[in-house]
Amino acid sequence: MWEESILVIGQSQASSEAASTLTSEYWTVEIVDDLSRAELAKEQHQVIILDTASVSEPPWRVMEILREGAAHAAILLLVTPDTPWSSFSSYRQRPAGLILKPLDRTALLMAVDSALVYRNLLEENRTLKRQLGSAVSLSDWVGCTPESQEVRKSIATAALATGTVLLAGEDGTGRRLAAELLHRHGRNPGSTFLPMDLESLPKGELRRLLNEVREAADTGRGSYVHGARPGTLYLAELTALVPEDQAALKEFLGETVPFRLMASADPSLLAKLGQRRFDPEAFDAASKITIEIPALRERRGDIPVLIDHFLKRFCERLELKPLGIPSSAIDNYSNYDWPGNVAELSMMIERAVSIASAAKFDGTTLPEHFCAPPSLTVPGPSRLKNVSLRDLIADIEKRIIVQTLERVDGSQKKAAEELRLNPTTLHEKMKRYKILPERSRQRA
Repeated sequence: MWEESILVIGQSQASSEAASTLTSEYWTVEIVDDLSRAELAKEQHQVIILDTASVSEPPWRVMEILREGAAHAAILLLVTPDTPWSSFSSYRQRPAGLILKPLDRTALLMAVDSALVYRNLLEENRTLKRQLGSAVSLSDWVGCTPESQEVRKSIATAALATGTVLLAGEDGTGRRLAAELLHRHGRNPGSTFLPMDLESLPKGELRRLLNEVREAADTGRGSYVHGARPGTLYLAELTALVPEDQAALKEFLGETVPFRLMASADPSLLAKLGQRRFDPEAFDAASKITIEIPALRERRGDIPVLIDHFLKRFCERLELKPLGIPSSAIDNYSNYDWPGNVAELSMMIERAVSIASAAKFDGTTLPEHFCAPPSLTVPGPSRLKNVSLRDLIADIEKRIIVQTLERVDGSQKKAAEELRLNPTTLHEKMKRYKILPERSRQRA
C-alpha cells in the first residue's frame, strides 16, 4: 500500500470511477461530494482530484480555493476535452495536470503518478531552499586550536568520500554539527540530511526504519521522511543499539545503500566492543571513516573564541546590544572542565545573555558553577577513575537544581524559569534525582 493518500471531490460518475480505480490499485482514497466538505479533508492528502462539474466557480478560482490550506498537495482536475488550458491565467492557478472525460484507466494512473513526482520535486525544491537559507560552511566549526583545525581538515577530506563515517566523541562536542558539515560539503548537498536519535528508538525498530529510509531514497515515499529523499542518514548514539538492532544495521550496511550513513558514538562504545557487547562487524561497517571530535577541555584555547561566537549569536537572537565579558570571567570559563562540552557552554552563555541587563556583565550574572566554586569543581580527566561522564554530568545537574531551588525558596516555577526548563521537565528531573520539594523537606 502506498504511503500517499488521495482526495477525490465530486459526485459524478467520473469521480466515482476515479475513486474506485485508485482504490483497486491499493491507494488510500477518500471521496467527498463538494468543496465545502473537502475543506477539512484536503490538508491530509498528497493528491487532490476535483471534478470541475461539481462546482460552479471557474477553474482558476477552484485552484485558488484548493491551494488555501493545501499548498503541499498536487491538484488534478477532471475536465471535459473542451476545457482550455488558458483558463488558468497564472502559474499558481495551474493544476499539476488535467484528466479528460470520459475517464481512461491508464491515463488516470499515469496522471496520479506524474502528480506525485511533481509534488515530490516541489517538496525537494522547498527543502533545498531552506537548507541554502541556513547553509553552513567549515567556518561554522568555531575554533583556532590545532585540534579544531584537524577536525576541519578531516571533514574536508571525508566529505567527498562515499564510505560510512563514525563521529567519535563525548556528548555535546559537536558531532551533529560535524555530520551536517560533511553532508553540506559532500557529493549530494541538495538532498535531505536526516537525523535519527537511537536513544529514543524503541528496541527492535531500527530494521523497519532503515527500510523506510531506503524506500524514501529510492522513490520519495515513506512516512518517516514525509516525502523527502534523504542523502545522508545520521544515527545519533550508536552506543545505544541493542544486539537485535546491531544485527539489523550490519545486515543493512552489507547491501548497497542509496544514501550515505553517518553515526556518532561516545567513548563507552570502545568499552562495549572490548566486552563483546557490541557486534564488531556492525562497528566496522558503520566506521569506514572515523573522525575524532575532541572534548572542550582538550581544546581550551577555543573557549574565548566560542564565548565570543555564542555571545554574538544570542545577542542577535534576543535583539540585544552586543555584550562584553571581562577577562577574569574568561579565565573562569577556561579553567572549568565543561563535562557537557560545547553544548553546555552554549547553554550557559544563552542563559547569561538572557539575564544580562547591562552592556557589560561579570561573573555575578553567570550561573554559579560558571565560576567553578569548590562544591561544583570537576576534577580533571587524569583524576577521574571509574566515573562515567553521564554520572558526572548528572551529579552536577542535581547540584545546580538543588542550589537553584534553595535560592528561590523552593519555588519550582521560579526555578524552572531561571534554569530555562519546562516545569514538567524540572519536576521529572527532581523525581529522577530524588530531590524533595520544599514542603516535603520541611516535613522531613
